[in-house]
Amino acid sequence: MPVKNVVFYQHFGRPGVVRGAHHKTHDFFGHVQTIAGYQPHIFFDAESLWDEHIPWFHEFDRMPTLDDLDFEPDVLFLNSGKDWIRYAANRTIPATTPIISPVNNFRATRPGHPSFDFLPRNAIRLCPSPELFHAVRNHPNTDGVTIYMPNGVGICPTAAQAAQQKTIDVLVVGNKNPCAARAIHEQIKSFAGRVQVIDGWIEKTEFQRLLARSKVSLHLPKQVEEHYIPGIEAMMLESFLIIPDCIGNRSYSLDPACCRVTTYDNDALVQTLKSVLALPPAEFEAVIQAAKSSTAVYAIEAERVALMNAFNLISTTF
Repeated sequence: MPVKNVVFYQHFGRPGVVRGAHHKTHDFFGHVQTIAGYQPHIFFDAESLWDEHIPWFHEFDRMPTLDDLDFEPDVLFLNSGKDWIRYAANRTIPATTPIISPVNNFRATRPGHPSFDFLPRNAIRLCPSPELFHAVRNHPNTDGVTIYMPNGVGICPTAAQAAQQKTIDVLVVGNKNPCAARAIHEQIKSFAGRVQVIDGWIEKTEFQRLLARSKVSLHLPKQVEEHYIPGIEAMMLESFLIIPDCIGNRSYSLDPACCRVTTYDNDALVQTLKSVLALPPAEFEAVIQAAKSSTAVYAIEAERVALMNAFNLISTTF
């Protein structure tokens, strides 16, 4: 059987900023390389930025754009947001072309947003959280197959090694809410020991190393997240997770044996931190180990198998 070409499409909008969705697309790209009968290709929006932080940067002599796409894709792999919007604006998508589409935002189900217009298009949609899965699958406009597929989380080797040395008592992860991060730092610096604050973009490998070195990590996600991966990374790297409820963390955070969840309120977060720091060592360690054990479902290998199963649905969906 001839090999089928799978076309990925990406847009990077700000210099030096690679978001979780970009890294996840790179993971998916790698997974497709392991699926027999399929060959992945990646192209970038002509207006996309191109720098060393982009996962594919060192794989090409220059940025490949749609001008370099000289064949018709057998399968399109398009994120439901800007990537699908920009691709459709530049290329006609035949009605018979299979589309696999990770859904990264609730906006895809909200009338008025450009992504909403794609819901009636037959596609295999991959949703990383139960909440997003139900919102997409149950929407009357949705056509095709909707799959709940938890995001796999890969840990870099240097981060895994760093977890043996806890040199940070509290890491405030506030890149998505820097004002609150700085305010909380002022509230905790007198009692929390060695504190470090992340209040801007940080490269993924360095971020994981900081998580690994922290005894406790206090997270400030967006108030509504589709799937907040850093919380899982913290649990994998044995950093005691403190996090407010943000919807996209409920699948892994609701068990108090694994972490502490608060309302999205600075004072609540600070009080929870105080209680965590006061835990007896044995109880503290029990939470760390329970959290780490609970993350097996998010192994990158499990995601690879789930994506293979999604590709197996192409023949019966289109």
